[in-house]
Amino acid sequence: MSLFDEKGKRLNLTDTERKLFLDASKVETRENRVFCSVLHYTGCRLSEALELTPRQISMQEQAIIIRTLKKRKRDKQGREKKPQFRSVPVPSNVGDFF
Repeated sequence: MSLFDEKGKRLNLTDTERKLFLDASKVETRENRVFCSVLHYTGCRLSEALELTPRQISMQEQAIIIRTLKKRKRDKQGREKKPQFRSVPVPSNVGDFF
């Protein structure tokens, strides 16, 4: 994994850019604010955030369970693999986003 692409461009946001992104989302609709917060706090891919359901949000564990989409779907023998999930911790005030 690299922080830069093949042309030397940064692939990640700085702390300041992330804060500006989250601040800008405050004027958006509730749905867009939640989406932006999920991206900000989990670092997941857009496609991973778009397929989240309420059942994947654990208020008790303060985590969001994300289905990993970039993993290979088949093993070396060509057999289909089961979906893989990862639990991403989020701040204790996660309920405020929803």
